Amino acid sequence: MVSKRNKIRISLGVVGSILAIFGIICVVGYIKAGNVIKSFEDDYKKFSALEDDKKFTSLVNLYKFGYFGSDKEESGFALIVKEKMESSVKMAKEALEKKNIKEFWGLFLSYCFSKEIDMDISKLEKVVGDVGLLGRLGFWFKGYHLIKPTYALSSFIHKTIKNPKKDEVKYAFLDIVDDSVVKVFDVKYDDKGPKSIPSAKKFKFEAPKNGISGKPADFIAYICYKVKKKT
Repeated sequence: MVSKRNKIRISLGVVGSILAIFGIICVVGYIKAGNVIKSFEDDYKKFSALEDDKKFTSLVNLYKFGYFGSDKEESGFALIVKEKMESSVKMAKEALEKKNIKEFWGLFLSYCFSKEIDMDISKLEKVVGDVGLLGRLGFWFKGYHLIKPTYALSSFIHKTIKNPKKDEVKYAFLDIVDDSVVKVFDVKYDDKGPKSIPSAKKFKFEAPKNGISGKPADFIAYICYKVKKKT
């Protein structure tokens, strides 16, 4: 028969083992996150050094309103051209905020777009690198870094537009509100017309204390560059 003292020792041993395993996982996750961040920073610096016509940054900064979209045949990114349509774009944003899908869709169909960028939707999952479960855990123990909103934004876009059904088009409309905030609206359309619009999801790109820097437009352009189909 196991004595009370031995039971306590066994219990403490089990708890200690669990804590040790958890500690090892946290350390591995922390190291993994650090490696992903370093790789992301190096890649982003290379991207920033590219000529502007290859990285779309000025276009994203200029128009500040566009979408990622996909159907069964293709997927892409496009910017809504605001020139001579400033009031119309403002009305569209208000319609999205009010979840007025019919008003928004009527405005959307009348828009002019910049050249659409064909993309490989599967690449959205790994825009910042192969994060994985351990990397996500490691992010918890890291201070703020711009990889976090970039990863969250690209993952949300992927979740929003992936796996469209037959005769369905999925959109993630991006509204660059200011130099730190991006709103993303989930809009779906099928052969019966547009569907309802859920509430927007916000992503905040805060100014970091160290490391790389940039505004939402820079990182949206980076996402576009990473998922663009190679020709």
